[in-house]
Amino acid sequence: MVKFDCGEPIVNRFLREQAAWADHLGRTSTTVLEAKDDRLVVGFYALSASILEVQSAYDAQMFRNLLEDASWLSQAIIPYPAIEITWLGVERSLQNQKNGTKLILDIFEQVLIARFKLNIGIIGIQVAALPGALEFYQQLGFEYLHADYDTVPAILETYPMFVKIEVVIEIMKRLNLA
Repeated sequence: MVKFDCGEPIVNRFLREQAAWADHLGRTSTTVLEAKDDRLVVGFYALSASILEVQSAYDAQMFRNLLEDASWLSQAIIPYPAIEITWLGVERSLQNQKNGTKLILDIFEQVLIARFKLNIGIIGIQVAALPGALEFYQQLGFEYLHADYDTVPAILETYPMFVKIEVVIEIMKRLNLA
């Protein structure tokens, strides 16, 4: 058995009990980063195809370049293709050592391959971020979806966040990875 504890029981449980089955069913694709000795998982992520729903005036502002007319917002939700980070975790003893950033940059690279080499329509990457991961995602270009949760008084279990494909491209170019 491979050792892994990211400090979030639900994330640990997914990797130990559900990742292989979810991959087998085609619900997710899980990538694991192992330490050189192969007995420790440094981190992992699971991705899936997803639909981003533009459903509020806040979203319409964020995606104004995709919308011809925002007047429909009172009547409909408009879907756009995206990739979803369904799970991401880094071994607790290896956190704050840029391992999470390495995983996100790998995700960015895979999404750019899907978008430009495989010609799959994707407007970006979304994630339901745990409260403790908000700053991590924001540092990597992710923004809130549906509302500015910094101004909302409620504390949520997860926060919907999104990074546009244009931002992914810019980050990868800046790092000479694209």
